Amino acid sequence: MNRIPFSDDELKVIGEYPVPFPGMPPLLKYNTPITPAQNYEMVIRGERPFWLPTMSDINMSMGGFLPDNEARLKGGKDFFGLEWVFVPVAGGATRKPGAPYITDMNTWREKIAFPDLNQYDWKSLKDNFKPDDDRISFVTILNGIFERLISFMDFAGAAMAIIDEDQEAAIKEFFDVQADFYIKLVDKYMEYGNPRIISFHDDWGSQMAPFFSADTIRRMILPSLKRVLFHIQKRGAFVDMHSCGKTESLAPLYIEAGVQTWTPQPMNNQKKLYENYGDKLFLGVSPPYVDPEVSEEELYAALKDFIDFYCRPGKPPVAVYAMSMHKKTHPKLGEAIYKLSRIALNKLA
Repeated sequence: MNRIPFSDDELKVIGEYPVPFPGMPPLLKYNTPITPAQNYEMVIRGERPFWLPTMSDINMSMGGFLPDNEARLKGGKDFFGLEWVFVPVAGGATRKPGAPYITDMNTWREKIAFPDLNQYDWKSLKDNFKPDDDRISFVTILNGIFERLISFMDFAGAAMAIIDEDQEAAIKEFFDVQADFYIKLVDKYMEYGNPRIISFHDDWGSQMAPFFSADTIRRMILPSLKRVLFHIQKRGAFVDMHSCGKTESLAPLYIEAGVQTWTPQPMNNQKKLYENYGDKLFLGVSPPYVDPEVSEEELYAALKDFIDFYCRPGKPPVAVYAMSMHKKTHPKLGEAIYKLSRIALNKLA
């Protein structure tokens, strides 16, 4: 694709995109020389994009017609009838604590019945991915391999069970059946929405460290997770992993599992991850916080080192995701990232 030099006319706002989460600021649509979807496809093909993709470039459907998604977003019952409670400070829901549905996974077959996915209104998914939306299409599978175990056992119970030799065989069997279920879920998403990116949601760490060792992940989680993620690739979608916590030490395991893009939280050393794994994982990174009251000149100055680091010759691109639901950022942050990365990446072409 021919490179087009940056023009200030590109900063003209020609519309707004719907936001995926309540409380997010507007996602502005700019007069870009190619569509956000075309730009992201360049990343998927291993090419240098016109600009660093941001949240505005993604058409994210949370699939509210599915119980899991509605429960995680607002509270209510999930696929298995378990109750979730909305937590305002977190901006989402968590399982109602204190009453685990299962205390011993050796009994899971007696207590857990997987739902029939045909009962849900899959045709409504098409409304989220209209032909006139020029962004990259993106869906999320919530409550992944370990998170599902937490939902049944509470966190402490799940953390102990996954290293309990007496429950190991039962948990592996449960994870394998889970993988079958998620593969069917992927097929439904591809049939009715044909999303370009499918994100698998499974948090593996706290703010301080991973929940478990690499050996535990390889032994207990990876066999089932690989089946799901490589099936996503087989169906032609790009694999995103939503995995929160300080899990930078687990980056090789994400790659081994078949993850193609991951956004590590800011408590991870994002620059180190980029240097070590940026050629194997398309990373999402956080821009520096910029006070919303500073001038545009100060905004651009604050972003210079950030853009210089992630737009270097011979280095892969990143996505820039500034989650501003809980902390107000500069109103022109997205515009500045677009302009600076457009200019920097065009010089490298």
